[in-house]
Formats: sequence, structure tokens, C-alpha cells
Amino acid sequence: DAHDWTHANALQYIEERDSYLITFPHLDTFLEIERSTGEVTLEISPEGDVTVNGDFDHPHDTHWSDDGLLRLISHEEEGTVARAFSIDGTQLKLEWSYGSELNITGTVIGQHRRMNNGNTMVNFGGAGVMHEVTPEGDLVWSMSSELGYWLGNGQWFYDFYEGE
Repeated sequence: DAHDWTHANALQYIEERDSYLITFPHLDTFLEIERSTGEVTLEISPEGDVTVNGDFDHPHDTHWSDDGLLRLISHEEEGTVARAFSIDGTQLKLEWSYGSELNITGTVIGQHRRMNNGNTMVNFGGAGVMHEVTPEGDLVWSMSSELGYWLGNGQWFYDFYEGE
């Protein structure tokens, strides 16, 4: 029953707090670490400052978004799901979710990002599927690659011709 605890799959630098958020997916654990001291300032885990209790499985692309939510991709039995959480005291509170009803299984990588227009880009990683969805979960567009082709991390470019 050993865990691959050394496997970290997400790292985010948080400039306003001068800290790093590191994700350990096999332990369902996130640590926020102060850059200058190396001190853990927040632990989100089954026994941490903020506890998790089956809120997700094998998280990927964990990050704090500009709207203050903890966003991640969860690879679960029913498929890959994008989720966003706030912190309510010592618990995570689910604020947004997309994908559980779709049964799209990515198993590895994946990401989701809130876009400037309020929609969300969801990358199902190993499934080779990407969606843009409204805050209500309505599909705006979809893209899929040939079976077996993973989509890596995506970056949304808002306007190549700004100012013209």
C-alpha cells in the first residue's frame, strides 16, 4: 500500500503571497509553501489545515485562479471532471464542476482554465478532448483528436492583433 508520494504534478507560483502551490496527486494533498522560508503555510489534505473527504481523485493541474478558487482536474471512475473549490473554514466547498455526466476518461494530465469571457476551457488530457463551456456548463465548442493522441497543456491567446 505504498504511495508514490514523491510524484508532484502541479506547481504554481503565487506572486501576491510569494509562495508556491505544489500538488501530490497520489496523496490528494496540496501544500502552499512560502518561497523565502520554505515553510508550509497551508496544507489541503485528508489530515491538513483544510481537509478533503472524497472531493476528487488523483488531481491534476491544481491552481488558484484569479477568482480565488482552487481549480483542478480529477480523474475518477466515472471519468475526468473539472472542479473548482472555495475554502469554507476547514473544508473545501464545491463551487463549480463539469464533466461528470460525460464519461470522458482522460486518466492522465488535463487542465481547466477560466477565460476572460467567464467561460472555462476544459482539457480532458489523455482523452484528447477539449471543451469551452459557459459558467452554467453549456457547451460552446468541442475539439477532439484522434484516439490515442493526448492534448498537452493548452494556452488561450485572446488577441494576436490587439491595438490594430
